Amino acid sequence: MDSSYLIIIAVLLGCLASTIPVFIALFFTGMIGLVYMVGIDPLIVIEVLYRSMDKFALIVVLFFVLCGNIMTTGSIVEKLIKAKERSGCNGDRGYFHWIAGIENISVPLEIHKRIRLVAREEAAKLG
Repeated sequence: MDSSYLIIIAVLLGCLASTIPVFIALFFTGMIGLVYMVGIDPLIVIEVLYRSMDKFALIVVLFFVLCGNIMTTGSIVEKLIKAKERSGCNGDRGYFHWIAGIENISVPLEIHKRIRLVAREEAAKLG
């Protein structure tokens, strides 16, 4: 094994051992690999990373977070499932795969509510 590979592995393991988040550890490891092994200027790597983040990709992430927030705070999921159950579930899609054949949907909804409650309590603990 070449010494440059050992340096990259050591940087990755060192970053992970020092409790640096994984995405930052991978960024540093990739940056050192490109600069040290390939010989690319670090400013070029940063410029390519910056230019690859177009406005569409950034706005999509915002809308995914917003959609998840709306779905967890509201009761839209429960309303959709109950409406689908009331309609008799005729059509191509029929029941949702995880509630196929269940006449009473209250048990899966209670499990879902408990999971949401635990997630909110854990998030509140984190601040």
